[in-house]
Amino acid sequence: MKSSLPIWAHNDRTNANTAVKSAGIAIGSGLARLMASFFGALLLARFLSPEDFGLVAIATPIILLVGAFADGGVSTYTLQSKQVTQRNLTLSFWLALITGLSVACVVIFASPLAAWVFKDDRLILILSVLALSILFSSIGSQHNALTKKFHRQDIYGIAEIIAAVSSLLGSVYIAYLGGEYWALVAIPVIRQLVHTTVVVVATGWVPGVPFVDTTMAKTIMGFSAYIIVFQIVNVLNKSIDKWMLGYHQNPEVLGYYAMAVSIMMLPSMQLLSPIGGAIIPHFSKVYHHENDRFGSVVRTVMVLLVSLICPAMLWASAYSELLLGSVLGEKWLMSAPVFSVLALASIAMTILSVVGWTYTSIGNSKILSTLALVSVFVLTVSSAYGAMSGAVVLAWVVLINFLIMIFLYFTFIILDKNVEIPVFRIVLDLAMVVSWCFVVVYTVSYANSYYSINSYADLVLSFLLSIMFSLAPILLCFSEIRRQFSVFLQKR
Repeated sequence: MKSSLPIWAHNDRTNANTAVKSAGIAIGSGLARLMASFFGALLLARFLSPEDFGLVAIATPIILLVGAFADGGVSTYTLQSKQVTQRNLTLSFWLALITGLSVACVVIFASPLAAWVFKDDRLILILSVLALSILFSSIGSQHNALTKKFHRQDIYGIAEIIAAVSSLLGSVYIAYLGGEYWALVAIPVIRQLVHTTVVVVATGWVPGVPFVDTTMAKTIMGFSAYIIVFQIVNVLNKSIDKWMLGYHQNPEVLGYYAMAVSIMMLPSMQLLSPIGGAIIPHFSKVYHHENDRFGSVVRTVMVLLVSLICPAMLWASAYSELLLGSVLGEKWLMSAPVFSVLALASIAMTILSVVGWTYTSIGNSKILSTLALVSVFVLTVSSAYGAMSGAVVLAWVVLINFLIMIFLYFTFIILDKNVEIPVFRIVLDLAMVVSWCFVVVYTVSYANSYYSINSYADLVLSFLLSIMFSLAPILLCFSEIRRQFSVFLQKR
């Protein structure tokens, strides 16, 4: 089969510099999408009711769950493959498209069942429309894998930014016209459609005609099986709490919880997802070619990301009530306690994400799926109690579950003889980072208690002080981070 891969896909000279550059672009696009999500939540919270958010919060996790099958996990196979050819990429594309189309049809036909379980007929049409996002995602899955594999995060980042802005404008316009919950339904559909269109055009890659190769298909799907299990369980871990709350409580209560999740958890996920796309290939290259450096690289990435995220999340937790009241309006103040707890959970989620990238980069998807199954079992049992007790208790259940999973992941890393990662050094570093940020943020909060903090300016000042005093000593004190940065500057 004649190659029609992009010119840049024939050059796999990836190194720390390209990984850093790609991660930088990914962070930039992630920040842009974060701002779009923030302003979207701000505007939509003014137009829509908590019930609207709660209703869509039931449907969206269902789409995310079945969406794990959208490309059969074959994009992950492409991402970690040593060599990408037109033939295997074409087969992966058609496998993903067939799977995505099948899954979208299953969602449409199964939507009445979801409406019956959650006792709301509106879910039938909502799920049917959201199924389009699955189809759009499967069409562009291999194009996205190409951009990540060869560190063309500029293409992926541009597509993400355009898609985020388009979905923001579209959803706000629908809400302005009185579209109620349809403004929220439109977000993933518009985003996936625009993102896929941009990335397909920008990469210029065109799949070949469909063909049958059962041996290659078995190889691709064999690897992907564990990835699919991990993705499904990962979605369940992020969705069971909402389903339990939606089942035991009314949509309004779920709406308050969903708003806290959308502000505190989703932004972190939006940043971590593109960063992971840039880091995983670098982790994989270091593991296969410079194994003695693998542990220090993992430690550097984990400590640095937590250092960057921790101050902002602790600040949001400390100022949750004032922040929500000022930004979203007083009707959302009931989300403040949940907001405060989930801000802490997002720090734990960052640690889990880096561990997940580690196991993905070395091809050990079996461990990921096994531990994820344990996590979903623990969360299911605990969420059943938490949901009956209310949104705040459920938020604490989520946080505790994350902490349990961090312990299990680190335990498996210690027992794994094929991976040498300084777990105890990492735990000590993370403890120092979190402790220092906690002291700084709450010292600033205590100092501010002598004054009347009731304006945006006061919130911004407290945020800047918390970030500045938290990050400065952290970035200077860790010798490994300093050494890595020095090496990077010398190479530049």
